[in-house]
Amino acid sequence: MIGLLIGTIMAGRPAVVNLAGGTITAPEDTASPYDGSAGVRVNADGTVDGVTYINGGAPNGIQVSAATDWIIPNAIANGDYDVRMVSPTGAALTTLAATENTWIALSADRLWSVERGSVGTSTAGFGLEIRDPLGVTVATGTYSCIVENSSGG
Repeated sequence: MIGLLIGTIMAGRPAVVNLAGGTITAPEDTASPYDGSAGVRVNADGTVDGVTYINGGAPNGIQVSAATDWIIPNAIANGDYDVRMVSPTGAALTTLAATENTWIALSADRLWSVERGSVGTSTAGFGLEIRDPLGVTVATGTYSCIVENSSGG
């Protein structure tokens, strides 16, 4: 809490905490073994990434938007803030930083994603919430993650 206060004072303005929401779509996978994933990672450094991969490649994390990082300025990001996933819809999430409605500290990067290992489309929707060190929910965002695998035909 003191770190948050000092960071805010040093920055000369109050922290802006937000989650913009959005859609994360994995590139279409048209080659066997038809393996893809799309997700959202809320990072301990104050940023939010869309994370995708296909065919077992390394996950590709791309910052959703510097204007919509979960905390601005990023320098005051700390583990005193918590995040949770709420209201999942569609396909079951296959990677969960924590189960639904479970607060987890942002002292480390946190990922929620959906995978698909066959031809077809999987879409998962969910909300993310961030609460401040006082336990007040200060930001919410709704995300959709889409994975499409086709036979290329």
